[in-house]
Amino acid sequence: MQEKQQVHLRSDIMNQSFLDNFERVSKDVEKLGKTINWVPTKNYTDVVTKNKTKGVIYAWQVSRSTAEFLRFLVVSTSSKTILELGTSIGYSGMWFGLGAKETKGHVYSIEVFKPKIKLAKEHIVSAGLEKQITIFEEDIFSALKKFKKKIDFVFIDAKKEDYHKYYEQVFPKLRLGGIIVADNITNYKKYMTKFLDTVKNDNRIISYPLQIDNGLLLIKKIRN
Repeated sequence: MQEKQQVHLRSDIMNQSFLDNFERVSKDVEKLGKTINWVPTKNYTDVVTKNKTKGVIYAWQVSRSTAEFLRFLVVSTSSKTILELGTSIGYSGMWFGLGAKETKGHVYSIEVFKPKIKLAKEHIVSAGLEKQITIFEEDIFSALKKFKKKIDFVFIDAKKEDYHKYYEQVFPKLRLGGIIVADNITNYKKYMTKFLDTVKNDNRIISYPLQIDNGLLLIKKIRN
């Protein structure tokens, strides 16, 4: 029988009741993310449907194994300023928030689709992480233009065709030694060839493709 997964936390920061609640909420959000979708209108109204037809917007969230790994990276690198491009309904953000609670940092997540934002806020509050996470409710490019903080950790999980543009806009804001993680490099590789080529030819970084779930590209800034 497979041993039940345990999330190991610093007992001086988080107690068992907090962890039990986080586990409950995260499982509920993980389950919801596999079933919920929206039929978008011109103004992105919050119409939810179970009809999986062309043009439907899905939650598109990471798996639990990826989420746990991302939280591990945040804690092991002592990242304090964490930027997430693509909030969705808050699942990965909750795990980043968990890491931020341990490092005494903060998560800044960007999402433009209002129905997702509404759910993400509810889930973050339910998990008890509202003090650790801020959601910018706007387009990623406009939010990045206004973001002035030096960033320790970036997670890219938004429009695949724009990964190279996100990378170019985020990189100058990333501190030396900072980390960028890009999701979906395996299952959506064909949509991000320009991004992958950019990273491959960038001598300011070191990178490593990790074949976990949908594929993660780990990038570390080693020179400005």
